[in-house]
Amino acid sequence: MEHPPISVIIPVYRPGAHLTACLDSVLAQSMSQFEVLVIDDGSPEDVSWVGELSDPRIHLVRQPNLGVSAARNHGAQISRGTWLAFLDQDDTWHPDKLARQWESMCQQPDAAFHHTGFTWVTGPDRRPGGLPDVTYRGLLKDQHVCLSSLIVRRAAYLDVGGHDITLAQMQDYDLMLRLALGRPDPVITPAHLVDYHLHDNNASRDYQVAVAERASVLRRHLAVARRRGDSLSVHAAKEGLKRGRELYAFQAFDTGRRAAHQGAYAVSAGHLTRTVRLSPRTSLVIARSAGRATLGSIGRRIGRSTPS
Repeated sequence: MEHPPISVIIPVYRPGAHLTACLDSVLAQSMSQFEVLVIDDGSPEDVSWVGELSDPRIHLVRQPNLGVSAARNHGAQISRGTWLAFLDQDDTWHPDKLARQWESMCQQPDAAFHHTGFTWVTGPDRRPGGLPDVTYRGLLKDQHVCLSSLIVRRAAYLDVGGHDITLAQMQDYDLMLRLALGRPDPVITPAHLVDYHLHDNNASRDYQVAVAERASVLRRHLAVARRRGDSLSVHAAKEGLKRGRELYAFQAFDTGRRAAHQGAYAVSAGHLTRTVRLSPRTSLVIARSAGRATLGSIGRRIGRSTPS
């Protein structure tokens, strides 16, 4: 296949047993015309077996450990497809994912990107996400797209510079905003065609990094909107900044509560202080929902642990 229509890019680093299920889900696609670029991001785990698979569509590409964004960018640079489909090493696709998206891609090829719904999977539990009609302003406010559902024209991805390698957590969000800015709205295939698997490796993110990166990304778009006199986007970006502070205030409180239960009271105090600083209004909501008794118990523990 000299020029497959779609290049599937899968960056890998310590994939464990997840990668087998991930690749199986790609090879089970009802649409068969694609290439798969597995980018080994200097993983200490041996993934050479990928290069020994008999399916000629699979290519193992090695690079030094430069990070997941650099791996995706590398894959995009060497890809041969007109379209790029991204898949994380621990996620899986439903068998008709590519085929169903291909229909919408042919009908609306100029969309900023194409995506599908996804399902949160935690062990045996499955929780379908929403099916939003994503827009640029919606993304600014709080809309979310699972990267493992995204397909974008290779030319558009390269035109915006691909993933920002300086971002540790908001790189996907940043990419989608840059793709959506000034282009026709993204298009959703309204079905849950991706399983997003939650586990310890992807659930333990640092909210302090996330809130700082999200704010930085949104402030850049806020500045662009102001220069253009785009009042609707200005409002959306401000709403997004507010929503981010609220979201991460909840995470700060949850982190502080866990620290208190583990006896790390000084650490807990720091997280609870950040909760208030991030969003005083959210702190009041938390106080009502958690109950004064719970907060008082945490406060007394912190007080007893503080030297006089």
